Amino acid sequence: MLPEKQRIEATGSRPNPGSVMSPGGLDFCELKDAPEGTRPLSLYLVANGTAPGAVKVSLTLGRSGRGGAEVKREFHVDARGAWLSVAGWDVASLQYEAGPSGMILAYAWLTLPVPSSRPIFFWQSIAAPGTIPCPPGARVVTPAIADAGATWIQTDGGAPFVIAAPLVAGAPLLVAGSSLTILVAPQTVCWELEPV
Repeated sequence: MLPEKQRIEATGSRPNPGSVMSPGGLDFCELKDAPEGTRPLSLYLVANGTAPGAVKVSLTLGRSGRGGAEVKREFHVDARGAWLSVAGWDVASLQYEAGPSGMILAYAWLTLPVPSSRPIFFWQSIAAPGTIPCPPGARVVTPAIADAGATWIQTDGGAPFVIAAPLVAGAPLLVAGSSLTILVAPQTVCWELEPV
């Protein structure tokens, strides 16, 4: 954890949807060969503005070269902020996807490692009845309203495997399938995602 008096200074900010760039207009992927001690190890994001709410962002991390690994997360950032590790990745693309008018996304590329594994969150509204795929990295879901008939569906190339997933309003439930079917509408869920 950072010492109490140390502050994270923003690298930049974006007041509306679009691509987020690092200082000087360089995409993070061009910083992979940065000298020792100057290569970013983490990314800090925070959203502030005149309207309440959160901004939706999309972060893609990858390795350069043929066959490089890639991971993508879509999540929300609010005034509490999100701190993600980018250590070991060569390429990064960050998009400000959507947010309330007046909301600004501030970001900072840091040479500091993330102090601890902190989850990121993605809120989703669902019409019912309906089935939605679990977002990449989802480990826990928390519903706004109860749904005793909800189910997880897992497919392995054969017939789908259905698991009962009774949702209790405000109670977190471990993800146990690749998609979630709900019966009660409208439903809003909060997905807790593994940080990248």
